[in-house]
Amino acid sequence: MSYFVLLISFVLWSQPEAHLQNRQEVPPVPVQIEVVADSLNVIHAKVMVEPNTPAREVMGRLFQMKYASWRKAFVVGIAGFEADKRKRQYWALSIDGDYANVGIAEIRIKKATTIRWELKQY
Repeated sequence: MSYFVLLISFVLWSQPEAHLQNRQEVPPVPVQIEVVADSLNVIHAKVMVEPNTPAREVMGRLFQMKYASWRKAFVVGIAGFEADKRKRQYWALSIDGDYANVGIAEIRIKKATTIRWELKQY
């Protein structure tokens, strides 16, 4: 039996200091991400991002993401773990403990946020 846990911790802060000259500096926002493929394969990541960062951008910087179409409308794979259509699997997204009622592309990180992806069956 193998158990896979990956902890990632770093800062995603891409705004050059020159852009901050004419406005007040805003502190980075903490984001916790948990990807649960099954009970043995769990990935935890903690990052700091600038406010208003798109959540899909955060996920794309941390993990290899696979989508059902070129429009990136439906997540089918995260970090090499893919939903299996034959097993009727999908990636369930929750934000701060509540199932998301929008896709990852519509979510912007504005405050401390927990993003959880869990491979589920329908």
